[in-house]
Amino acid sequence: MRPAPPVGVTCSGGGAWRVAQVLLAALAAGVAAAWLLPRILPVAVVAAVATGLAWHFTKPHATLLRWDGAVWSADGQTGQVDLMLDLQRWLLLRFRPAQGRALWLPLPDAEAGAARHALRTALYAHAGRSGAADV
Repeated sequence: MRPAPPVGVTCSGGGAWRVAQVLLAALAAGVAAAWLLPRILPVAVVAAVATGLAWHFTKPHATLLRWDGAVWSADGQTGQVDLMLDLQRWLLLRFRPAQGRALWLPLPDAEAGAARHALRTALYAHAGRSGAADV
């Protein structure tokens, strides 16, 4: 089997990813406040503070993800890519570098653009697995 063709995309997740992160933080803080601090602080105050903090700390970061036909790289660092969630118009990828922490890369179709098909080909051809034998 031939390897997937080279492809590169910039992943930042867009506004929807940031909003989802902020809403999850607000929900978690609200639930924790309702459980731990039912009489001390109103849940709405805790959720509002969590929303503001989450919005401040979840600034989008664009990452260049590339498949060169043999190796995956993100911002120049080689590693492996796992497809974690495929919602047809939106992908969630996990990049595991050779050293360091994994990166979560949300990718809406609008960001993938014309590279969408080539990226999906590379992901589903198991191009991200090191040592994969050609059949």
